Amino acid sequence: MVSEGSNVISTDPSNAQFYTNSAFVVDNYKLTINYKDNTGAAMKSIFSMVLQDKVI
Repeated sequence: MVSEGSNVISTDPSNAQFYTNSAFVVDNYKLTINYKDNTGAAMKSIFSMVLQDKVI
């Protein structure tokens, strides 16, 4: 179930995986998430903020 406050947004089934023991770092306009996948392999995802059609 997905909710926002007390409002239910969706109750559709999902096969989404949740990763425990993950960590994130916000550095200026970049978000880095470190986690382990379902096999225990180390993973890293990096997201950059885009402002006014320019990558920062």
